[in-house]
Amino acid sequence: MIAKVERVLVLVFGATTGVTLHEFIVGRGFRLLWNKEIPWKMEGSVYVWPMNWLQDILNEVRRMATPGTIIASAMWGADVVHMSDDEIIGKVFHYRSVPSTFAEQLIKDSGISKHEWSRLMGNVHPEFYQMVFMSRFWHQNTLYNKSSRVIPLADWITWKLSGQKGHDRVMLHNQGVGVPTAKLINSYLQPARLMFSPVWPEFISDQLLETENGVYVVPCTHDSALARTVLASTDLKWGLWTGSWYGVCKIVDANDKASESTFNAGLVFEAMPNNAMSAISNIGMHGPLYKALKNVNGEISYERATELAFTKLDQAHERGLYFSDQILSETPEEFAKSALEYLGGDLSLALAAMLNTIASRCMSGLFNAASALGLHTPREVAIVGGFAENAAILKALSKYNVNAVVPPFAELATQAGAAAHALCLAGVASNTKDALGMFPNVELTK
Repeated sequence: MIAKVERVLVLVFGATTGVTLHEFIVGRGFRLLWNKEIPWKMEGSVYVWPMNWLQDILNEVRRMATPGTIIASAMWGADVVHMSDDEIIGKVFHYRSVPSTFAEQLIKDSGISKHEWSRLMGNVHPEFYQMVFMSRFWHQNTLYNKSSRVIPLADWITWKLSGQKGHDRVMLHNQGVGVPTAKLINSYLQPARLMFSPVWPEFISDQLLETENGVYVVPCTHDSALARTVLASTDLKWGLWTGSWYGVCKIVDANDKASESTFNAGLVFEAMPNNAMSAISNIGMHGPLYKALKNVNGEISYERATELAFTKLDQAHERGLYFSDQILSETPEEFAKSALEYLGGDLSLALAAMLNTIASRCMSGLFNAASALGLHTPREVAIVGGFAENAAILKALSKYNVNAVVPPFAELATQAGAAAHALCLAGVASNTKDALGMFPNVELTK
């Protein structure tokens, strides 16, 4: 146990929202210190990480860390760096640079089924953003012919914050290389002279790293895994996440097993802190569509959009108004125009129909996941993410007999989950729920 913990600095990288730094002060509350856009370098359709800028951000956070501070960080589970000794080779790509068809073609050429690829990678998504496909894309675009070591960018961030080299167990698993069978993927990709993780030692499960001057660092980990710890703090086994992406999850127990049935239902298994696991299924990236729709006639606030949608939710549900896969696959701007035209220019009804679509898909996701696991469809779930406290989506879900429970910090789940996890590692709290209680749900203004 650490003698005295006064605060946690939480650094979170968002794939589409930039990077934020929050300060959680024990016994007082929290505040946003800053929110910065990531200045991506564009090379055609390739997003290149500005690594000097990233190093400056990490140096700034280290300078801010006074004795009694824990630094926690999180990011999406995809990006990697390629290294020779301690030097980065070439450029670091954002996962959006990799076409989804690239991974699909690699899997097709291998002669291995998608389900088998998922099993080999630890029952995670066999998608373009996994380390194996990110690295092959990097190799193809850099034409680097010497052997290189592939490290999750999250682990590189931990190294720069703490001075210690190691792999975060959660991130390794969720990037598809945290299981022994990943060696088979290694052998498949050896012709490209790529060596996959674990290259460094694996940090002891949920380890707190001590640095100089009484400052500690939590290894950088998967953002959504931290958010699900807040969801799990409700003692409910089922949950929904909202925001840019919507999805369903089940905190797994010994009876929940990965199988071809779960894979066909869209379920994959991701690691969480504290040696927990969750079965998850993405519903869709509906947040940008809703944002474009609310602003189609000129920008309005989310609060105003909620008021408009509320007036037509009953009508949308009773009429069975949903948007099809075809229209949902359009760009956000095209979708907004099509949706409004489809409903005769009635923005309130279009917003309600979009929420009805999301609620219906969440209900279907819960049903499919429960069926694949041999369970009854849950009727009470926890909800987290950017839309978790939106009255309109809660009402839309209730139309499908889903009672969505909103935990503390629901809309700041990744940041709060990171802060709570840090206190648990420090021995200050015994569980996430108790740790969250040490940060009154009050946003500090000074």
